[in-house]
Amino acid sequence: MSDQRASIPNAPPVSYAELARLFLRLSLMAFGGPVAHLAMMDDEIVTRRGWLTRDHFLDLIAATMTAMTSSDCRV
Repeated sequence: MSDQRASIPNAPPVSYAELARLFLRLSLMAFGGPVAHLAMMDDEIVTRRGWLTRDHFLDLIAATMTAMTSSDCRV
């Protein structure tokens, strides 16, 4: 992930506590199934916080589509 973060200008450091708070909030607030979760994750992680580029986020989603579970749980 360090190589990907290097390509994001001024990417803020992310603590485990902040990451846990974000995903707790997303899990408590999201209604509408995997599509809603993925849209909310995209908005928070890529657009608002800038932790990942859109391409890296989409690559993670594509890689997780090979697992046999709900897509929002895999990312």
